[in-house]
Amino acid sequence: MLKTLQAQIKQSQINEATLVARSEDDPNRIGDFISTFSGGRWYPLDPRVEEVHIEDIAHSLSMLCRYNGHCKYFYSVAEHCWLLSYAVPEPFRLEALIHDASEAYTSDIPRPFKYSDSMSAFRDVEDLNAGVIYEFMGLDYPESPIVKEFDKRIVRNEGEVLLPHCTWFSGLERIPDIEITGFAPPEMEQLYLNRYYELKK
Repeated sequence: MLKTLQAQIKQSQINEATLVARSEDDPNRIGDFISTFSGGRWYPLDPRVEEVHIEDIAHSLSMLCRYNGHCKYFYSVAEHCWLLSYAVPEPFRLEALIHDASEAYTSDIPRPFKYSDSMSAFRDVEDLNAGVIYEFMGLDYPESPIVKEFDKRIVRNEGEVLLPHCTWFSGLERIPDIEITGFAPPEMEQLYLNRYYELKK
């Protein structure tokens, strides 16, 4: 699946229309790179397992705000994943922790836009990156149904606290015993890393 996506992306208009070569680019890689927190290079159109670093993921996700920033207070993608890792059944906890890890490299786009027909190429790139991260973690991709279900349910918990003027999530089933805190990025980064190493043992 990953090789097929890479082949499609290599031929896509994304590469031709939006990427400008830099002198330090690797001619053997597809597309341009982003600089990561650890000082590495990540090629979103050509991701590789050996270039995944959990420290980059933890740092980036702790700095990304959920709901495109339309929250009562700052609430990171890292905290969302960290909470979910405690909510799901035990065999799915590592997957829950990293289920949005691709956003460390591709960021995120609000759902109405992300799932529009015009964004299919972006979703392919996101899948490509997620698949590489899952492989690094020793997990199967795509995301399991149980993690998807809990990922949907936690929106009720989050919405009631973070989106006090909205009701669109009221039909979802709440997850019991979830506390939305809004940890500052440095603290959340460390909590995320601690949870990762706990689950990886």
